[in-house]
Amino acid sequence: MSYKSPIEVFLQEAKLNYENSIYNAIQEYGIKVDKEELIKALSYDRAQYIAGYNDAIKELMEILTDMQRY
Repeated sequence: MSYKSPIEVFLQEAKLNYENSIYNAIQEYGIKVDKEELIKALSYDRAQYIAGYNDAIKELMEILTDMQRY
């Protein structure tokens, strides 16, 4: 078994506790949620946000490059 930093273990546990807290809070309101599907949806959402952000940066760089030509 390889060495695992206690900080890494703590952060993994903290992340799991955070995710479970969110999931439990949703369930308290009587909303049924498939945890795995929720995680997939949030990951997809985040990827879309990042893609849009990167597209905006690329577009801005093209505009600035065009402005330097004049």
